[in-house]
Order: sequence, then C-alpha cells, then structure tokens
Amino acid sequence: MDTMNDVLERLDRIEAMLEKALGQPDFITVAQFAKEVGMHPKYVSRLCKEGRIPAIRSAKGRGLNQEWRIQTTEVKRFKER
Repeated sequence: MDTMNDVLERLDRIEAMLEKALGQPDFITVAQFAKEVGMHPKYVSRLCKEGRIPAIRSAKGRGLNQEWRIQTTEVKRFKER
C-alpha cells in the first residue's frame, strides 16, 4: 500500500504533466496570483513594487496603463515560504 508521500509525489508528477500538456501561461496577473495565494491584490501589487515578488510591468490595453505580470512558477515558490 502506498504511503501518503508516494501519493503526493505521484500527484505532483501528474500535475506537472498536465500543465505541460495544457500549455499553462508563463505569466499571470496580480489578481490571479492573489487568488491563488489568498492575499489581497493591492498587497500583492505592493510586494511586486518592492521587489519582494519578482514581476515585470507590461502594457495593458491600448493606453499607457501597465500592470504587473508574475511568472506562474512564483505561485508555487511563494506558497512554499
């Protein structure tokens, strides 16, 4: 019978394969990141501005507005803290 760690390792491998097959986006918005880690979007934006969450600024729409984009790998890294 499998131990819980074996099952969790298998689930991690399956999740990685699914992400690869489905083409997970490389970057997510502040709102998506905040939802994943259970924080307020304004707080996540502040962490990005302070450099505590690695992120880039990208154009939003047709104007001069920009928004933070965070790599999807940061969600997992942030949760492991």
